Amino acid sequence: MTPWTAKDTKLMIREKKKNPHMAWEKVSQLLGYRHTPSACSRKFIPFAPKMKKPLSLTQRRTICKFRNYVPPVTYAKIAKKLSGISTTECRFYYQKRATAKEIERGIREAKSEQAHLELLKGQQIVPEQKYSNAYTWWTETEQKKLIDLRKQEVAWLKIATELKRTVPACKSKLRRLNGQELKITSSGKDNNTHSQSNDTSVTMTYEDSSYDSGYNSSEDEDEVMKEKEEEQVFKNKKTKKTEKKSTLRNRSTDKKNASITKRRAPNNKKALH
Repeated sequence: MTPWTAKDTKLMIREKKKNPHMAWEKVSQLLGYRHTPSACSRKFIPFAPKMKKPLSLTQRRTICKFRNYVPPVTYAKIAKKLSGISTTECRFYYQKRATAKEIERGIREAKSEQAHLELLKGQQIVPEQKYSNAYTWWTETEQKKLIDLRKQEVAWLKIATELKRTVPACKSKLRRLNGQELKITSSGKDNNTHSQSNDTSVTMTYEDSSYDSGYNSSEDEDEVMKEKEEEQVFKNKKTKKTEKKSTLRNRSTDKKNASITKRRAPNNKKALH
């Protein structure tokens, strides 16, 4: 490592004052690679424009990200999002202390976030505020409304907004309702208790199941069978483990008992003599 000269320090301070966002690699290049970028950053600490309190890594990255939005977010809004930091501190950091690498990272993050937001707008996702019934039980009126709306071929997004639930929740509920109706109708056919009017309703419910994305009751039965098989395999493994543990314990106890009897045997012989 070459020692720092007054000429090198002056050149570094002058260049950093001209362009505060200059990367330390560029500074070391201007100094003829006599000092590494990390050495340059350490040397510049006492000469750097000082802040009232140091910012964390996440705070620095958020400032750089929001300032590179299109259009850029104002310093006042950034300060509101980052609690405990004023607008002047945000401005001072971005204009005086932010490095070129941090700004490049901010540009990348801003571009990716804005692209993601545009995708979400294109998908027309229901906002989270409209999910008020998401964690409540389905009522009979809601179930009837769901079936009626789907019969009318209403879009899933409109159904979700009316029922104040998510689109996947509505789809899964309709699938379950169609499955229940199919089971009831099949049991009714076996008992021969339904009349012709009921038979027509059966065909209607079976046709309604076409609204579901390829639902099949046999698939559910297969899944249940698979789950039962997996549970049985898991139980068998558990029993085998417990049996192994018990056998190992018995062996260890037998060995201990044998060693104790061997130790006591010579003492008993001496007592007999």
